[in-house]
Amino acid sequence: MAQDTTYYDISGVANLRTKCAYYVIKGVDPAAPERTLTQYCTCDDHVQREERMVEREPGKAVSDGISRGYNKNGTVRWEQEFSNGAKVRTTAYWSGGQIKRRDDYVNDSLVSGKCFTEEGSLATYRPFLVQPEFKGGHEAMNKYLRRKLRYPKKALEEDITGTVYVTFSVDKDGTIMNVRILRSVHPLLDAEALRVVSEMEPWSAGTLDDDPIKCRYNLPIVFIQRGGYH
Repeated sequence: MAQDTTYYDISGVANLRTKCAYYVIKGVDPAAPERTLTQYCTCDDHVQREERMVEREPGKAVSDGISRGYNKNGTVRWEQEFSNGAKVRTTAYWSGGQIKRRDDYVNDSLVSGKCFTEEGSLATYRPFLVQPEFKGGHEAMNKYLRRKLRYPKKALEEDITGTVYVTFSVDKDGTIMNVRILRSVHPLLDAEALRVVSEMEPWSAGTLDDDPIKCRYNLPIVFIQRGGYH
């Protein structure tokens, strides 16, 4: 079946194969032709994870079926089941194959969650996915932005306002990387939004089943006349 392969550099930008940090294969799911199967691979051809999606309306796809993450030896590390975009089940495994967690969902809401030790006894429950966070939380981030953001003088004079959306990666060690504009308002406001985000100290990294992961984060920065940031 037809497949598309795209190579990405270390910044997550599509590039030549010679610049490959990882690559993505996308095509029809052989087990269910109505779905799209996407595999994320290292440049030495190790499949790290795969996800299945189905298009429910033009241009809008949702997770459907089984998504999986793999260990380097090819064994399943975790899997998530979806039904038309809603979570059904999350299961994770220790390296030896023993079950590590089992989360069950009804109408996309968690109804039962259990974590286990390698020996099989119950362990303290922890979320499967933890999003990256500015150290100190959302309020601390707002204080940082109010303190650091400087409304460009020309933008004030010309009454330029609006919400700039900045997108960036939070690396496994919390470092802010690959900062760019997702939705622009004006070059003056865009430049200031990029500056304050780029100067942030490392965040608390996101985790997937307790392991740090690199995450993409979108941050809206609202410029208003009476105070610069809201």
